[in-house]
Amino acid sequence: MAAMTLQERPDTLNVKAATKSVAQLGRQRQWKEALHTLRRLSWARVPFDQILLGAAVGACGVPSAWESVLALLCAAEADNSGKSGNTGMLSTALLNSGMDSLVKAGQWQWALHLLHEMSAEKSVVSYSSGIRAAALGRQWPTALRLLQDLRESGLRCDTILCGSVMTACARAGQWETALVLHEDMSSQLVPTDALVFDALIRSCEPGGRWTVAMSLLGALPDFAIVPDVRLFNTVLGVCSAAGQWEKGAALLAHMRGEALQPDTFSFSVCVTACERASRWEGALANLQEMATRSVKPNEVTFNAAIRACEGLDAVFGILADMESASVPKSIITINAAIHAYGAARWREALSLLEEAEKTGLEMDFITLAGALAACECGHWESALCLLARCLEQSWTPHGLHVGSVLKAMSEESCWERSLGLLRDFYRVWDGQDTPSTKNLPDPDFKARHEFAGGGDSGGGGGGGGELPPLPVLFRGEGLVAFAKPAGLASEQALSMMAVSCSTPLFAVSRLDLPTSGVLPAALGTEASPEARWYLAQFASGSLVRKEYLCLCQGRLGAPGTVATVAIPLQVVATSPTTSRAVPSNQGKSARTDFTVLSVLADEASSQLSLLEVRPRTGRLHQIRAHLCAEGAPLVGDHLYGATRVPWCRRLFLHCRRIRLFGLSRKVLLEAPLPPELIEALQSLHFVEGRLPD
Repeated sequence: MAAMTLQERPDTLNVKAATKSVAQLGRQRQWKEALHTLRRLSWARVPFDQILLGAAVGACGVPSAWESVLALLCAAEADNSGKSGNTGMLSTALLNSGMDSLVKAGQWQWALHLLHEMSAEKSVVSYSSGIRAAALGRQWPTALRLLQDLRESGLRCDTILCGSVMTACARAGQWETALVLHEDMSSQLVPTDALVFDALIRSCEPGGRWTVAMSLLGALPDFAIVPDVRLFNTVLGVCSAAGQWEKGAALLAHMRGEALQPDTFSFSVCVTACERASRWEGALANLQEMATRSVKPNEVTFNAAIRACEGLDAVFGILADMESASVPKSIITINAAIHAYGAARWREALSLLEEAEKTGLEMDFITLAGALAACECGHWESALCLLARCLEQSWTPHGLHVGSVLKAMSEESCWERSLGLLRDFYRVWDGQDTPSTKNLPDPDFKARHEFAGGGDSGGGGGGGGELPPLPVLFRGEGLVAFAKPAGLASEQALSMMAVSCSTPLFAVSRLDLPTSGVLPAALGTEASPEARWYLAQFASGSLVRKEYLCLCQGRLGAPGTVATVAIPLQVVATSPTTSRAVPSNQGKSARTDFTVLSVLADEASSQLSLLEVRPRTGRLHQIRAHLCAEGAPLVGDHLYGATRVPWCRRLFLHCRRIRLFGLSRKVLLEAPLPPELIEALQSLHFVEGRLPD
């Protein structure tokens, strides 16, 4: 809005009539016309008053008008210069109204700026708006500081204010801070209500503190608060996020004991908990109970149940129940069902895709990826037809999509044919900058993780200090490779690599946090032809050959023994941020080949096997889970049951070598064994076999 000059000189125009007009325009949501009225008064040099300006700010109380609210308040603040208290245009009420509008528009930074910079006296409402703004921006330290400022200014905080601060803490997962604040409320004799407890319980969700949430639920009678369905649902949400499906079932029973009727949300979060814990029986039991109690499932309920029943015939029944309940399928439902069908039901997956297209649902990245994955077990002609349809619609397939087709081809075709197809698509990617082409939406991290293989688990790692530059192993052919140390997350290593190379890089493969070795990245962004070229290779499982060195606890044969572990693996969440792979017939196919290089022993005479391992698929923790299943967990792999040893403080798993195809030639990437693993080997007794080069 153009700058306004307030209180220029009196005029004979009726300000009261203008105020009435602006207020009426505000009620009609015609804020632009209201501002035009103000402009006419300003041009006529008619003096504004607080009532007129308040009506104008109120008229602009829609999210799209937040910039005008800011301009009005800045103009009022300019009029306040040299005046004390609320004698100028900017009153406390006007400030509060403006901050409220900014918070509703999502402009929390500007709301906090007004609170700190404007000269108007602050009220409890002012601080309340500031705390709401801080909560919106997940700025919990700011919310706490504002609460302290309010108390120091002599204003009395109330339950609503404390609840808003707890909401800020809840969104940031600061459950300990929220509990301290709650204790402070009691000492200040500020009443506690159900909304405060709701925020307290929500603060437990990000960190998976379901036991704390359950304790808070049990403490409600001490504060004369009767638990309702909403509070139970909040606790259910915390348990669901932590994968505690059994606790969810117990809470449902507890609700019925309190004469409360679980609603759709109650059951939906329980089904989601079963999905996260891979408990398909629990998901189906919840659906059955919903039918018994006449609680209608929604799309979220059905989608979670479908994902929980991956690989099972129960998916057919869930889709039929969804149709009977008149719940329309969204593209999310289609994606979940296609993924659940998998390669064993590839015809049904493709049929579902055709059904989705006929009903007007638009295919996204996950849809295509799921359909291609269903065709991976040798049905490459169908997979290739899917990519051809994408090209016909001017969609440019992602590198991971092409990798899925190459994987399907590897079952029946030679690598030369796969490489030829990859070169054909490279030409498509290299010449795609035309108006007639468009990319499918980029995959999320989970999709990249699944198709490219590997992946970090258990936090960022790397510590907080300065790390030395990573050794460069190779640069050329649109590719750069570094030696990643153990304990450094692949994402953090990639950022360091990009700084070192002074160019954007995109990860085409990942290593687990505790794994060291070769970390390759394509030069350029994800949309670059080079990134797609290498992503497709890593997703193919046939054009890239990875070799790892690992030391496991136990004997897996004499030196020279060659063996294969082919056990399906299913990923199970162990917390909201970590997971592990477990053998399961409902899991995805996984194959690991290994050769015994040597047999060693430590001072306790425990036998150890040094292996050269070649994963043929790229499942999460594949090598670790497979060797654990063989009774020989990796040294240092406490997640998978390894015994702690004093001579090796890290996971003994190192990506030693990667062979792949560059843009013009074959490429070999090698990373030497790091010093700490060499020292570990040197501390052992050599029994038989050979040591690595």
